[in-house]
Order: sequence, then C-alpha cells, then structure tokens
Amino acid sequence: MLLPQKLFEQLCDVGEKRIAKMDAARIDMQVLSLTSPGTEQLEAAHAMVLVRETNDFLADAIEKNPTRFAGLAALPTVILGKAAEELERMVLA
Repeated sequence: MLLPQKLFEQLCDVGEKRIAKMDAARIDMQVLSLTSPGTEQLEAAHAMVLVRETNDFLADAIEKNPTRFAGLAALPTVILGKAAEELERMVLA
C-alpha cells in the first residue's frame, strides 16, 4: 500500500526517477496535468495562485524534457476571464 506522502512524492517527481520508471515500462511520453480536485473548489485568489504555480512547474518539466513530457494547463475555472488569459499564457509559453 502506498502511503499518501509517498504517492504525492511520486506524482510530483518529473525528473530522473520518473523517466527511469518510464524507460523501464517502455513509455516514451507522458502527458502531465493537475489531478482532481482541481481549482473549481477554490476561492478565486487561491485558484490563481495554484494555477500559476502548477503551470510554471509543468512548463519547467516540459522544457527540461520536451521529448518525454507534454502537459495540459490548469485553469482557474472560477474566473472565466482569467482562465482565458492563463490558457493563452501557457499556449504561447
């Protein structure tokens, strides 16, 4: 049984350990995204902070290993205008 802390560590690992496990499983690429619950249950200000930090983390992981990772941007669905801005920011990144 995986303890929550160990599971969290594995989910957040987008470095050499994950790539080694991908290689062992013969996985060429993974698509990364924020899992549920997402931002829909947060207050607007908290959603924006989580979205920015998550998407910056995602962009960094993809930049470091562009042939191994792709990603789906997290969006602050509680604020539609900001969601559109964040999507544009991530697509153009």
